[in-house]
Order: sequence, then structure tokens, then C-alpha cells
Amino acid sequence: YKDPGPGMIDKMYHVKTDGIALPVRVAGLESSDVALIMTHGGPGGSSETFRFTEGIRGMEQNNKVIYWDQRASGMTQGNPSLDQITTEQYAKDLDAVVEFTRQVIGAKSIFLLGHSWGGGLTAYYLTEDPSRQNKLKGYIIVSGAYNVPGGLSASIQWIKNGANVKIAANKDVDYWKKALEFYKTNTQITADNFLEHATYLGKLNGGIYNKNHTTLKSYLPAIEISAFLSNPIFVGNNITYKGKSIYTALDLTSELYKIKLPTFVMWGKQDGLIPPHAIPGDPKGTALVEDFIANVGTDKNDVFYMEYANSAHEPMAEEGPKFATD
Repeated sequence: YKDPGPGMIDKMYHVKTDGIALPVRVAGLESSDVALIMTHGGPGGSSETFRFTEGIRGMEQNNKVIYWDQRASGMTQGNPSLDQITTEQYAKDLDAVVEFTRQVIGAKSIFLLGHSWGGGLTAYYLTEDPSRQNKLKGYIIVSGAYNVPGGLSASIQWIKNGANVKIAANKDVDYWKKALEFYKTNTQITADNFLEHATYLGKLNGGIYNKNHTTLKSYLPAIEISAFLSNPIFVGNNITYKGKSIYTALDLTSELYKIKLPTFVMWGKQDGLIPPHAIPGDPKGTALVEDFIANVGTDKNDVFYMEYANSAHEPMAEEGPKFATD
């Protein structure tokens, strides 16, 4: 690591928990007592990739940011068995990172920041054992997958609506008719069909909308890049919640009342992967932002919402400076 400059810190640690070693990077303002624990998505992604977005990197100017890679993800060391690729185990691992931040880093004010799948994991962490909230000052959820089947149902309808717009405009008609045929037989997104779903999503800019303003630098050698690409497939195919795939089972809506922390909800308006609001035609009528705010147990005066008009699923990359300021 390069010298981060006067008054700044950039150190790498490993936190050992249940047979593996989680890589934990601490970066930011050395004198700050505030730490934000960046919990990545995927599942199977890496917080290191978010460090090179203007939104997350920008938070380091006034705070410490704790970047960690989840089990079987990023550059985590060890060889976990399949029975450890569970939401329950990942929450236990997250608790080890929280304790590290308290005991080793000595941060006085700790905030969880969970993006996408990380939003679902952090929501589970807070609701599985609400006493964990005593260790924290607040919660930030960004495009959070706290209701995976509901969000994916909305995503299917988002793509179908987009496909119909393309067909009506006589653009790539055969391709988008093929997409509509795919969803006739794939009425639910699972680990088996997610990659094709993601391909259609990408064609409609539902993952990244503001591509011209996205700042995300690659700095990894080829061997790590290979792992960063293969891990999401492995973890996504295998991770469970209560013994079932998260794609079909992870819905924490009814558990959100247990969260009492001050909460900041951040979402890209153009998100087609986990749409923030109800999508016309979606049979489940999932409205993730409205459902979260209505069900979270935090006093509503301590729940804040910020929507990013020019972002899809990655507002920290698509509207980075604004994200960091917010």
C-alpha cells in the first residue's frame, strides 16, 4: 500500500473466525473516532472493489472505513465447507468484524453500511440478535436486498416492461422477444437462471445507469481478478437462509421492526436489479423502499431516505461525490 498521506491511515489486518481469515482493511482519517463498516454485495463480491468508487473512497476523508471480504469471497483465506456458506454464518463473521472495530481499532461510533446483498446480510445481523445494535450508532442500507424474492419479482417485471418498450420502438425486436419467452418459463429467479437475467438487465442499464460518470478502477493482478469473478458464482449458487436458497427464502420484511437504530436508506432511482418502488405489472407489488421505511422499528424521525435520480444499483459509483457528501 502506498503512503496514504499525512493524518491518514491505510492498514491491512486479518480477523480469524471459525476456520477462516477475513481480510480487513482500515483506511481513512486516522484521528476519527467514527468507523463505517462497508459490507459488500454479491453474494461473493468484495469490499475492495468499492474502495475505488468516489462514493465510498470519499467517506475516508472524514471517517475510518472498514473494508472486509466475506467468507468464500474476495481475498478471504481458508477453505470453508458448504455448510458454512449460510446467512447465519456470515452474520457471525460480521460480528467478528464489529468486535475487531471496537476492540482493536477503538472506534467510538460504529455504523454498518450494507450494499445490495450486504444490505440483506446487515439487516439479518441486526434482527437475528437485536442486542448487537448496542454496539452501533447507526445503519446505512444502500440498494438493499433484504427481500430477495420480492425484489427479483419486481426486477423481472422491470425487464419485461423494458423489453416491451424496445419492441414497440422496433429496436432489437427478436432479442427482446427472446427475453420475454425466457420469463414465460422462468417466472422466478434462482441461482440457476440468474446470469441470463443479469444479461437482460445489463442491456437495459438496470445495474449501472450512469456509465459515463462511473469511477471504478481495477488495480488487481489477473489471479485475483479471476477469483473476484468466480467467487460470486460459487457463493451465489450455494448460500442459504434457514437451509434454503436466499433467492427464494430471504425476506426479512416481517423482522425489520426489531431494528431501532437511526437509519439512512440510499437507492438509485433507475435500479432494475432491486427496484426501489413498485413496478407496474409485478404480481407481488413489491415496493422495497416504502416497505422498509414502513416496517423498520426505528422512530420515523430517525429514518432518512435519499434517492439518486441518475443511478441504478451502484449510486456510490454512479453519483460518487454526492453519495459521499450525503
